[in-house]
Amino acid sequence: MNLQYMIENYNTEDLLNAILLISADKDEALTDCRIPASEWLSANVIRQNNTALRAFTASSYEELKQTATTIFTPAIDEIFKKILESVDESDDRKQDILKSTLMKLKNLSFRGDGYQFQLMEVAERFYQPFDEDLKNAYGFSFSTCQKVIMFIYKAYMNIIFIAEETANRIAIIQSHGFKISKEMLYQKFDKTEIDRLLLYLSIIPGDTNLKAVSTNDFNPLYAKPFVDFGYYIYMPIPVSTILNLPKLFHYTFIAEKKLAQDVVDRYKENRGNVVEVLAKQYFLRLFDVVHLSLKYRQNSKTFEADITAQSDNATIFAEAKGKLLTLPALKGNLDAIKDDVYKAIGKAYEQSIRTIDHLNSEGKFIDVGGNDLTLKNTTWKFPCSIMMENFTSIPSEIYCYLDLSKDQLIPYAANIYDLDIVTRECNSSEEFVQYMLFRQMNIEKLSAMDELDFFGYFKQYGLSKINLEADEVWATSYTEEFDKKYYEITMQWLLNYKI
Repeated sequence: MNLQYMIENYNTEDLLNAILLISADKDEALTDCRIPASEWLSANVIRQNNTALRAFTASSYEELKQTATTIFTPAIDEIFKKILESVDESDDRKQDILKSTLMKLKNLSFRGDGYQFQLMEVAERFYQPFDEDLKNAYGFSFSTCQKVIMFIYKAYMNIIFIAEETANRIAIIQSHGFKISKEMLYQKFDKTEIDRLLLYLSIIPGDTNLKAVSTNDFNPLYAKPFVDFGYYIYMPIPVSTILNLPKLFHYTFIAEKKLAQDVVDRYKENRGNVVEVLAKQYFLRLFDVVHLSLKYRQNSKTFEADITAQSDNATIFAEAKGKLLTLPALKGNLDAIKDDVYKAIGKAYEQSIRTIDHLNSEGKFIDVGGNDLTLKNTTWKFPCSIMMENFTSIPSEIYCYLDLSKDQLIPYAANIYDLDIVTRECNSSEEFVQYMLFRQMNIEKLSAMDELDFFGYFKQYGLSKINLEADEVWATSYTEEFDKKYYEITMQWLLNYKI
């Protein structure tokens, strides 16, 4: 049974309720696809407004689950078909095809950058300072939006707990158990603010402007996470809505032109400051000395080093970059990938190398208070880029993407969420330095789609050279222990979250 048949023959709300259950289903067959599948299913189901009363049964639910396990197969088959067709291409062409392929696979898979409690903290730092600006322009604040999302999410978690028993699932689907009445929201929040929030962040089922969504298209539910049925709403992709929260209002500031230019400028500055402040906070777990915004002069021009952390034998020169992956890059466009990588990592590398050269030439620095500062000229000097987004395998294969200096270390590129975990899990600055050296020793041998897989490999084997007989080794399952640990922390955070 295909999706179009189900859309035409089942109540739209039955399908939404079933998709919400699929997104949380622990069936092993859905392990790798349940969340991206639920995103794709929801985006296409809401284009309809079918009120037909065909009974949604247990077999219907199983058929929908089967659809979820197969919808990505054609896209993945096409990707690997192109790889196989490239066997006779030049090495450079093969490398380009691999870059495009890995990015497409990221776009087809679960795209979370961090754990939920991390993403919520970043979103708060990005947008809470602009609560009044958003309310004046759009009629609601970020803080209210955040609370509404969390209120619905916690309500859904209670329903999902009940749905652990298979016998309860069909009853939940048929009763439209995931609908959230507006009256319930009005009792907890200001009615006018809720109405303005839903007007801005909702999709109306059956909207003729909605287009069919393929597996690699932008999902409209990222920009508008609620579906408005009149007296009640749904939030069809709850987990992904929270994971997307740091990006939810980004284009509200950048592209919509409803906020004053000074507000937009403050937002851009704040965005970079958030990354810098968090990076300093994380590095201070390991390093006794961490500076922000050190200035220095070189060739009569003043430059700035975003984050500088020092131990007795190492200095971390990190630049903060808020660059997000663009949709063309996620679709595998090579020029877009190169442009995004340069803006997120390449520029940071150039800035870090410039600062390292300044230190090597005994250059002086000026701290944020205007005081002269002399940094130790340590044995190791690591150039780093601290980013806002997961760039898949690119940081572990950065030598394929940038023109790197032969006499400088390869840059360490990590998103702010991975830096948080790595600095939590390292026992000292010495272990962090060992990890940096491990990356230098093995960067051309070991690859990973996830920074925590690379780090997990190091935690298991220590500072050692990989001597396996293979051109390339992929670390693929080392993040599982981190996931278990931080999932428990996430659940405790959710339990303690007050609305």
